[in-house]
Amino acid sequence: MKGIFPPGKGFASLPGQVTGTGETQTVNALFFPSPVGGAPVYHCAETSSTIDDAKRLVSGGAAIGTVVWADFQTRGRGRFSDRQWESPRAENLLFTLILSQPTTQSGSAALPLRVGLEVAAVLEEHCGCRPLLKWPNDIMLEGKKTAGILCQIYRERALVSVGVNCNQQTFPPALRERATSLSLCTGREIDRQALLFHLLAALGGLAENDDWRPEAEKRLFGLGQYVSIKETRGNATLVEGELAGLGKQGELLVRPAGSEDIVPVVSGTLVVG
Repeated sequence: MKGIFPPGKGFASLPGQVTGTGETQTVNALFFPSPVGGAPVYHCAETSSTIDDAKRLVSGGAAIGTVVWADFQTRGRGRFSDRQWESPRAENLLFTLILSQPTTQSGSAALPLRVGLEVAAVLEEHCGCRPLLKWPNDIMLEGKKTAGILCQIYRERALVSVGVNCNQQTFPPALRERATSLSLCTGREIDRQALLFHLLAALGGLAENDDWRPEAEKRLFGLGQYVSIKETRGNATLVEGELAGLGKQGELLVRPAGSEDIVPVVSGTLVVG
């Protein structure tokens, strides 16, 4: 599947980035036409953060479907601004896609899960694995995290950032029991460019409706099991019981032990078992 994108059209400079020393620098990027409306895919060897690049592109009038794809991020981050997404150079897939803002509040709230469902389906089709969705924004293989989703609304655009552990073979000690890669699970090298193409093709057709929920629940990590929801910034338990499903806005539905009631959960950290 190598060479699935058309040949690069040339080089462009992404809008200026402010470095840690306060200086402004530009990042040169090879660009390709995207499968999402032919908008550009900017591929750079290194950048601070693809989502920050995407914000600057939106401010400059970038088209829907524009993508920033980096081999390495110096300030990549996860769901919380104080948590970094660390990834070895040129081993994994790191990108941000610019889409239209969902037209409803429920559409925006459920966006990470809807994106995760599309990503999981592509990974299953093209990598031969069976990924599960861990609420609210992780993708799991063999009980370990292999991808993460970060979605932000910015100037009436949805910025969809995806990080997939593709060819990483080792992880820091703190992550070895909690993270894995597609290569470790499948025993083969993953073509990052081909995977990106298929992910963009799927995400470009993301529909805003409720049809995602039944399929998402089929992949929901911990469904039917005993779970606890911990505070996002602490270890206190907010609710515990059986994981019963997902609500229309992407909230987690938990049935406390000994109760028939369903408790909706909109934030927190999911612990299974």
